[in-house]
Amino acid sequence: MGGVVVTRAHDDASRVPGVRVLRNEDGYGRSPCNLKAVVLAGGRGTRLAGTSNGSNKCMFRVAGTPLIDYALDQAVRAGTRRIVIGHRGQDLVDYVGASHRGVRIEYATQAEQKGLVHAIACARDAIGESDFLVLLGDEVLRRCRHYEMIRTFYAEALFAMCGVVVVDDVSQIRKTYSVAVDHDLNILSLAEKPRVVINRLMGTGVCLFRNAMLDYLESTPVNPVRGERELVDFVGCAIADGRRVRAFEIAESYANINTKQDVGIAEAICASGSLS
Repeated sequence: MGGVVVTRAHDDASRVPGVRVLRNEDGYGRSPCNLKAVVLAGGRGTRLAGTSNGSNKCMFRVAGTPLIDYALDQAVRAGTRRIVIGHRGQDLVDYVGASHRGVRIEYATQAEQKGLVHAIACARDAIGESDFLVLLGDEVLRRCRHYEMIRTFYAEALFAMCGVVVVDDVSQIRKTYSVAVDHDLNILSLAEKPRVVINRLMGTGVCLFRNAMLDYLESTPVNPVRGERELVDFVGCAIADGRRVRAFEIAESYANINTKQDVGIAEAICASGSLS
């Protein structure tokens, strides 16, 4: 999906327990107050024909709530501020307005839908010099752990993290991406919509990046089949450079909304308990 939402972290770093400003050989000295969230929110919902009415997919309601609200609530709970919304954003602009739960919102445009990496590139000016947390506007997560993810990211001075969920039905992994890890959850490789599933780790759209990750935007290869740059290849560039990239169990359960079946999974997640 395309489109961009960016939020900036609250200045109170104490909202993320255990996180402190770090200095190391890479020169990282950023605390969470320098963290922004990038919510990709421009999908058209073409596979939801008959249910999305051709509007922005993030406006589709699950358990009575537009999908975009779930993503924005996650961004706010993670302690972020400021929002930029991109492609096909007018219906989102009309709905969300100038703020969400007291968090100020601004808007930008992804003129063409060219994949997630292109959407991040469109948000580059809004990201500025900040580290950034990527969220997808068409995902629903139960008992998500963004605080813990951010704490681990800074405490261990990582370069990137990818949120994963542990699934029993490994066929679900073919809908997103697989993650190969070592015993410390360091990521060895990722595969978009894999034919062969190697473990029970299902990749999500929740990723946490150092600002220097933006340097890989242009060097990320274009997928020859889809004709766009994929998130897994974007992260793969950092892994190939020897950067510290780790998987993190971000939630108990998860759904990425693309089909009517996914809607049913998301509805069940919402009915099962707390999403926070």
